[in-house]
Amino acid sequence: MSDDRSDFAGPALHGFRLQILYTLARLTEPRTALQATLLQPEGIEDLAVFDDQGLLREAIQIKAHTAPLTLSDLASKSGKGLLQRAIRIARDHPECGIRLLSFGP
Repeated sequence: MSDDRSDFAGPALHGFRLQILYTLARLTEPRTALQATLLQPEGIEDLAVFDDQGLLREAIQIKAHTAPLTLSDLASKSGKGLLQRAIRIARDHPECGIRLLSFGP
């Protein structure tokens, strides 16, 4: 018997697990590779990377889709999709790189 909560929790937990694993991988990089003093999970996107001056250097969105990721998956008519958020980040933080990591096809 299928439980609606377990159907939702499976993909959500998988996504959080990937976010945590990626964040841990970034934390274990040598300081010269990371070039950051602060990693902020679940702040600006799934992971935000700030430099020692407090400037946002990277905004990282992590996706785990079972189907191939398409451009329409990143847009939203409500204005809350990744593409719309990326435009706001680029406008507000021109020195910031925006990275999309996709685990899946």
